[in-house]
Amino acid sequence: MNELWFKIKQVGAFILFILVSSLIGLVTGKPIMMVAYGLFFLLVLVVVLLLSKKSQRHFEIKVKDNSLLHKVVGIVLALAALVIPVITVKWSSLIPITGEVGASILMLAAGLTIAFLVLILGALHLMNSKQDSQTIQIAGYIAIIIASSIPGIAMLFVDRSTAGIGSAYYVALGVLILGVNGYNLITKKD
Repeated sequence: MNELWFKIKQVGAFILFILVSSLIGLVTGKPIMMVAYGLFFLLVLVVVLLLSKKSQRHFEIKVKDNSLLHKVVGIVLALAALVIPVITVKWSSLIPITGEVGASILMLAAGLTIAFLVLILGALHLMNSKQDSQTIQIAGYIAIIIASSIPGIAMLFVDRSTAGIGSAYYVALGVLILGVNGYNLITKKD
Protein backbone atom coordinates (compact mmCIF):
# COMPACT_ATOMS: atom_id res chain seq x y z
CA MET A 1 0.00 0.00 0.00
CA ASN A 2 2.91 2.37 0.72
CA GLU A 3 4.20 1.88 -2.83
CA LEU A 4 0.78 2.71 -4.30
CA TRP A 5 0.40 5.80 -2.12
CA PHE A 6 3.91 6.94 -3.12
CA LYS A 7 3.03 6.60 -6.83
CA ILE A 8 -0.25 8.47 -6.37
CA LYS A 9 1.53 11.34 -4.61
CA GLN A 10 4.21 11.39 -7.31
CA VAL A 11 1.69 11.57 -10.16
CA GLY A 12 -0.28 14.25 -8.29
CA ALA A 13 2.87 16.32 -7.82
CA PHE A 14 3.68 16.06 -11.54
CA ILE A 15 0.17 17.14 -12.52
CA LEU A 16 0.27 20.05 -10.07
CA PHE A 17 3.69 21.09 -11.40
CA ILE A 18 2.43 21.09 -15.00
CA LEU A 19 -0.68 23.10 -14.07
CA VAL A 20 1.27 25.69 -12.08
CA SER A 21 4.00 26.06 -14.67
CA SER A 22 1.43 26.45 -17.45
CA LEU A 23 0.17 29.59 -15.67
CA ILE A 24 3.20 31.38 -17.12
CA GLY A 25 1.13 31.59 -20.30
CA LEU A 26 -1.30 33.99 -18.62
CA VAL A 27 1.43 36.59 -18.19
CA THR A 28 1.85 36.84 -21.97
CA GLY A 29 -1.71 38.13 -22.29
CA LYS A 30 -2.77 35.22 -24.50
CA PRO A 31 -4.64 32.50 -22.60
CA ILE A 32 -3.85 29.93 -25.33
CA MET A 33 -0.20 30.22 -24.29
CA MET A 34 -1.13 28.34 -21.10
CA VAL A 35 -1.58 25.26 -23.24
CA ALA A 36 1.73 25.85 -25.03
CA TYR A 37 3.65 26.28 -21.78
CA GLY A 38 1.88 23.28 -20.26
CA LEU A 39 2.84 21.10 -23.23
CA PHE A 40 6.43 22.37 -23.14
CA PHE A 41 6.87 21.60 -19.44
CA LEU A 42 5.12 18.25 -19.86
CA LEU A 43 7.53 17.34 -22.66
CA VAL A 44 10.57 18.40 -20.61
CA LEU A 45 9.30 16.49 -17.57
CA VAL A 46 8.66 13.32 -19.55
CA VAL A 47 12.11 13.45 -21.16
CA VAL A 48 13.83 14.01 -17.82
CA LEU A 49 11.85 11.25 -16.12
CA LEU A 50 12.60 8.77 -18.87
CA LEU A 51 16.31 9.56 -18.83
CA SER A 52 16.95 9.86 -15.14
CA LYS A 53 15.82 6.69 -13.47
CA LYS A 54 18.14 7.12 -10.54
CA SER A 55 17.60 4.08 -8.43
CA GLN A 56 16.64 0.52 -8.97
CA ARG A 57 14.61 -1.24 -6.34
CA HIS A 58 16.09 -4.62 -7.19
CA PHE A 59 19.55 -5.91 -7.87
CA GLU A 60 20.35 -6.79 -11.43
CA ILE A 61 23.00 -5.91 -13.94
CA LYS A 62 22.12 -3.12 -16.31
CA VAL A 63 23.20 -4.05 -19.80
CA LYS A 64 22.16 -0.83 -21.50
CA ASP A 65 24.37 2.26 -21.13
CA ASN A 66 22.88 5.59 -22.17
CA SER A 67 25.52 7.86 -20.66
CA LEU A 68 26.15 9.66 -23.99
CA LEU A 69 22.42 10.26 -24.43
CA HIS A 70 22.18 11.55 -20.84
CA LYS A 71 25.02 13.98 -21.44
CA VAL A 72 23.59 15.23 -24.74
CA VAL A 73 20.14 15.81 -23.24
CA GLY A 74 21.76 17.41 -20.18
CA ILE A 75 23.72 19.81 -22.37
CA VAL A 76 20.58 20.69 -24.34
CA LEU A 77 18.67 21.38 -21.10
CA ALA A 78 21.55 23.46 -19.72
CA LEU A 79 21.76 25.51 -22.92
CA ALA A 80 17.98 26.02 -22.84
CA ALA A 81 18.31 27.27 -19.26
CA LEU A 82 20.90 29.82 -20.40
CA VAL A 83 18.96 30.96 -23.47
CA ILE A 84 15.41 31.22 -22.08
CA PRO A 85 15.92 34.53 -20.19
CA VAL A 86 17.60 36.15 -23.20
CA ILE A 87 14.76 35.02 -25.49
CA THR A 88 12.21 36.21 -22.94
CA VAL A 89 13.80 39.66 -22.69
CA LYS A 90 14.30 40.02 -26.45
CA TRP A 91 11.08 38.66 -27.97
CA SER A 92 8.34 38.56 -25.35
CA SER A 93 6.42 41.13 -23.39
CA LEU A 94 6.85 39.06 -20.23
CA ILE A 95 9.60 41.38 -18.99
CA PRO A 96 8.49 44.92 -19.89
CA ILE A 97 11.56 46.84 -21.02
CA THR A 98 10.99 50.35 -22.30
CA GLY A 99 12.88 51.35 -25.40
CA GLU A 100 15.15 49.25 -27.59
CA VAL A 101 16.48 45.97 -26.23
CA GLY A 102 20.17 46.28 -27.02
CA ALA A 103 23.14 44.00 -26.66
CA SER A 104 23.99 45.38 -23.21
CA ILE A 105 20.58 44.41 -21.81
CA LEU A 106 20.86 40.93 -23.33
CA MET A 107 24.38 40.54 -21.92
CA LEU A 108 23.09 41.64 -18.51
CA ALA A 109 20.26 39.07 -18.70
CA ALA A 110 22.75 36.35 -19.68
CA GLY A 111 25.16 37.37 -16.89
CA LEU A 112 22.43 37.35 -14.25
CA THR A 113 21.28 33.95 -15.48
CA ILE A 114 24.81 32.55 -15.24
CA ALA A 115 25.26 34.04 -11.75
CA PHE A 116 21.90 32.57 -10.68
CA LEU A 117 22.79 29.10 -11.97
CA VAL A 118 26.34 29.14 -10.62
CA LEU A 119 25.12 30.06 -7.14
CA ILE A 120 22.33 27.46 -7.12
CA LEU A 121 24.31 24.61 -8.68
CA GLY A 122 27.43 25.42 -6.67
CA ALA A 123 25.44 25.42 -3.45
CA LEU A 124 23.73 22.14 -4.30
CA HIS A 125 27.03 20.52 -5.26
CA LEU A 126 28.74 21.63 -2.05
CA MET A 127 25.81 20.69 0.14
CA ASN A 128 25.53 17.24 -1.42
CA SER A 129 29.26 16.49 -1.41
CA LYS A 130 29.95 17.63 2.17
CA GLN A 131 26.86 16.64 4.08
CA ASP A 132 28.76 16.30 7.36
CA SER A 133 29.92 19.91 7.49
CA GLN A 134 27.39 22.22 9.10
CA THR A 135 29.37 25.26 7.91
CA ILE A 136 29.11 24.12 4.28
CA GLN A 137 25.39 23.48 4.70
CA ILE A 138 24.83 26.99 6.09
CA ALA A 139 26.97 28.53 3.32
CA GLY A 140 24.94 26.58 0.76
CA TYR A 141 21.65 27.88 2.14
CA ILE A 142 23.03 31.44 2.11
CA ALA A 143 24.09 31.00 -1.53
CA ILE A 144 20.60 29.75 -2.41
CA ILE A 145 19.02 32.75 -0.64
CA ILE A 146 21.33 35.14 -2.53
CA ALA A 147 20.57 33.39 -5.83
CA SER A 148 16.84 33.52 -5.19
CA SER A 149 17.01 37.28 -4.70
CA ILE A 150 18.68 37.92 -8.08
CA PRO A 151 15.47 37.97 -10.20
CA GLY A 152 13.69 40.29 -7.77
CA ILE A 153 16.62 42.69 -7.46
CA ALA A 154 17.05 42.76 -11.25
CA MET A 155 13.38 43.64 -11.73
CA LEU A 156 13.58 46.55 -9.28
CA PHE A 157 15.36 48.48 -12.03
CA VAL A 158 12.90 47.47 -14.78
CA ASP A 159 9.39 46.99 -13.38
CA ARG A 160 8.56 47.12 -9.67
CA SER A 161 5.01 45.87 -10.11
CA THR A 162 3.93 42.54 -8.68
CA ALA A 163 3.32 41.19 -12.19
CA GLY A 164 6.80 42.23 -13.32
CA ILE A 165 8.60 40.68 -10.38
CA GLY A 166 6.38 37.59 -10.56
CA SER A 167 7.21 37.23 -14.27
CA ALA A 168 10.93 37.31 -13.46
CA TYR A 169 10.45 34.56 -10.90
CA TYR A 170 8.48 32.44 -13.37
CA VAL A 171 11.39 32.72 -15.81
CA ALA A 172 13.81 31.93 -12.97
CA LEU A 173 11.76 28.85 -12.09
CA GLY A 174 12.04 27.60 -15.65
CA VAL A 175 15.79 28.30 -15.65
CA LEU A 176 16.17 26.49 -12.33
CA ILE A 177 14.27 23.40 -13.47
CA LEU A 178 16.11 23.13 -16.76
CA GLY A 179 19.50 23.97 -15.24
CA VAL A 180 19.32 21.53 -12.33
CA ASN A 181 18.00 18.69 -14.49
CA GLY A 182 20.65 19.39 -17.12
CA TYR A 183 23.37 19.44 -14.47
CA ASN A 184 22.12 16.17 -12.98
CA LEU A 185 22.11 14.47 -16.36
CA ILE A 186 25.58 15.76 -17.26
CA THR A 187 27.16 14.74 -13.95
CA LYS A 188 25.26 11.48 -13.57
CA LYS A 189 27.51 8.56 -12.72
CA ASP A 190 26.45 5.08 -13.80
